[in-house]
Amino acid sequence: MHGMGSGVFEIALPFRGDAFRVVYAVQLGDEIWAVHAFQRKSTQGIKTPKHELDLRGSGNVFRDLGHKNADCEQLKAILAADIIKALDRDGLSVRAAHARTGIAAADFSRIRNADLGRFTIDRLISILNRLGSRVEVQVTVRRATGAGRAATA
Repeated sequence: MHGMGSGVFEIALPFRGDAFRVVYAVQLGDEIWAVHAFQRKSTQGIKTPKHELDLRGSGNVFRDLGHKNADCEQLKAILAADIIKALDRDGLSVRAAHARTGIAAADFSRIRNADLGRFTIDRLISILNRLGSRVEVQVTVRRATGAGRAATA
C-alpha cells in the first residue's frame, strides 16, 4: 500500500497475470473504502494507456454504496479532506488547530478520523474559513435516474 496524500492510498494486487489496482482508497475509521478502481492490462510496461482504464462507478462512492444522502456525504468528505490538507500543510496538531481557530481539538480529531456525522456542511466550511481557506461551491442539479414523481394534491 503506497500513500498518495493524506489518508489516500494506492493498493496494487496481482490478478491473473495483470495487476488489479485500487487507485484511490481512503481509510474511514477502521474501514478502508475503495473510491476508484481499475484493472491494469497494459502490455506496454508500467504506464497504462488511458483507453485501457476500465472505470466503474457514479463518481460518488457514497451513491455507489447505496447511502441515502450520498451527495451531502460526498461534499462533507471533500470538505473534511481539505481541512486535513490545511492541517498537514501548516503542520498543525489538533491542539494547535484549536489554539489557532478556537474550534475544539476533539472536532479536529473527529474530522481526521472521518467521523463526520456531527458536522453540517456549513460547519465544515466555517472550519476551513478559520484555517485561512475560502470555499467556492458550484451546484449542478440533475434529475436522478429512475426517480419517480412525487404525488401532488
